Amino acid sequence: MLFEKNPDNPIFGGPELGVCFDVYVTKTDGKYRMDFSWRTERSLAVTFSDDGVHWSYPEITLPPEESSDWECERVNRDCVLKIGGVYKMWYTGQAHGNSYIGYAESDDGIHFRRVQKDPVMVLETDFEKESVMNPCVLYENGVYRMWYAAGETYEPNVLCYAESGDGIHWTKSA
Repeated sequence: MLFEKNPDNPIFGGPELGVCFDVYVTKTDGKYRMDFSWRTERSLAVTFSDDGVHWSYPEITLPPEESSDWECERVNRDCVLKIGGVYKMWYTGQAHGNSYIGYAESDDGIHFRRVQKDPVMVLETDFEKESVMNPCVLYENGVYRMWYAAGETYEPNVLCYAESGDGIHWTKSA
């Protein structure tokens, strides 16, 4: 299969929005959903499309938690799944040169609430160095499977894998 670039590129972003990056596109309820990191806002946001080319004005889904010691500077790089009518979000929180993975839920897919104060994944091994980030989660047969990046804060250099029965408590692969 050969891909062709859309002549209208870019299809999203520009000076009016600032920097938008690390998109995660899914199709839910007949619409395309693009979750992305909105650097200008230091937040996570979502936009919707009927055709995958023309997108709505974005809405912030999760801003940084200013009182947190692990995500007070910015949140970014999220992954959102709709499971059993609940939207579940895993995201990167950054503060003090380190990155962690947090978790939030939403009933409507736009207004997310943190399920707990602490991150669901923290630094535990030598190869994770100062960051666990960029979660990509799949849900199959009652098991959450997460692939994430680890290592250096701005350029992670290791890909890692973990599993969970509830999406909150993770067992990392050796």
